[in-house]
This record gives sequence, C-alpha cells and structure tokens, in this order.
Amino acid sequence: MNKKVMMAGAMLAATTLMTVTPLTDAPVANHLISSAMASAKYNDSEYALMGYLMLDKDAKIAEIAKEKPAKDGIGMTLTQKGNTYTIGFGGHTTDMIVNADSVTVSYDDFKSDGTGMGDKNASKTYSKSALAAKYGDDKPYFDRIIKNFNLSTGTGQASQQPAKNSTGSKLEYNSITPMETAAAIVYYQQPRMFKDSVKNGGMELRQRDSSDVDEPGNGIMFELVTKNAQEGSFDYTVDHDGEIYFYGAGDHHHGSVNLHKVINKVNNDGAVAKVRALATEIDFVH
Repeated sequence: MNKKVMMAGAMLAATTLMTVTPLTDAPVANHLISSAMASAKYNDSEYALMGYLMLDKDAKIAEIAKEKPAKDGIGMTLTQKGNTYTIGFGGHTTDMIVNADSVTVSYDDFKSDGTGMGDKNASKTYSKSALAAKYGDDKPYFDRIIKNFNLSTGTGQASQQPAKNSTGSKLEYNSITPMETAAAIVYYQQPRMFKDSVKNGGMELRQRDSSDVDEPGNGIMFELVTKNAQEGSFDYTVDHDGEIYFYGAGDHHHGSVNLHKVINKVNNDGAVAKVRALATEIDFVH
C-alpha cells in the first residue's frame, strides 16, 4: 500500500542533515535535517565560523576575512581548543562548540537582574545543515580566516562529540538530534509506519527542493521511506518556528503540527527509547 504524506516548513537550520535556508533564532531545523550531507563538505572550523555568523546577524564575513591575529590587545582573536572555538574583538568573547550534528554558540548576555553582562550565560544551537545552507557559499572567506588564524581543517575531535543532551531521559527541543526528530515525527503522525520501520530495519531519509509548495519552510522537502516500502513514504517541510507541514500526493498540503507538541507526545507516552532506537536505523540517502 503506497501512502504518501509530506510535511513542510527551519532550520533543524539546520541545518541540516542537513541543507537548509536560515533558521532564525529558533533551533528547530537543527533537528529536522540530517547533517550527514553537510558534514562531508565543510570542516569543523568552517562550521564554527558559520555558527558565529548565524548568531551575529550584523557580522560581515568579508570584513572578518581581512582580520589578522590581534597585536597588543588590538584586533580580532580567534582560538581553538578541541571542538571549542573562541572569537573576540577586544571585548566580550563568543564560544562556538562544534557537535556531531550542530554548533552551539555561547555568548555573554544581560543578566536578568539588571546587574550587567554575564559570562557565557546564554546560548543558541544551530544545525550544521541550516548553517551550510545559509553560509556554504562563503567557504572561501572561512578558509582565509582559518589560514590567518592557524585553525584546524579537520573534522576529527569536533565531529566525534555527541550532540548535547542527546542521551537524556526525555527529548528536548534545543538538543534533539536530526534523526531523533525524524523518528519522533513519524511516531506522532504515522504510528503504523513507525511500527513497520521498527520491525523491518528502519527508514531512509531523502530530500528535495520545496520552493514550489504552499509552505516551503526552510527550502527542503524531507521524505522518509520505510526500508521495506510497505508503508510508502512520509513527506514534510519545517519552518523556523518549528512548525512542521504535512503533504500528500501531488504535494498537497494537509495539516501541520509544531515540533514542541511532537516532543511532548513522545515524552508523555514514555516512547523516548523507541524513538531513539529508530533514529539509529534511519539512513540518509544522497
């Protein structure tokens, strides 16, 4: 039986996955795109710089690429320690932590009690897919910065870091991995497909352009297919607020749900372990 359901809509932004148009401050598309495709194309240092640009919307990559290491306390600083990168321009600094599927950017923000700025008291997480989609064309600038500041061009330490909080007892909106998101969406919307995939060896995640549908979201239509194909495919897009849009045959839009609601159902049903198990059985197909 061939059932087609499509969801539309970040990042998840993701990301990601992959790759995606800009996610705004919401981390959603992190979760919805496989970083597998993006990771092969960009190194950890490039992702770190993308994360900084995503946070600081006023930053101009062409100007940053002209910077040289600061001398006598004047100028830009950019250092790397393992999977953590720190950038500064003579004042507050920002940390970019490159995870397996995402980049977490920690920065100084005003304290809630009004007593001034904190020290890395705020953070945002962006999927590699979302970053690559928005800033991939700036790779020549990133590589110039990497050379100027003698940063690593590999993906070793950073890409081996587990996604933040990905093994907690509950799924969390800010740390759910791309494949966990895909599995959670199927659990919520297509329980029969979920059971079939668990029983028969998992699913495949594919993608295509979504610019011509009613709710294109981050520009990618995601398609989940059971490996034995008995339950057909499940298609969707997602926007920067975490709204997931479902599509049927002929790309006809037929409903939506927010990722927060999906996560709440998985947690409330006690199905976190099942969702995570299926997530490990989802293969990204290029």
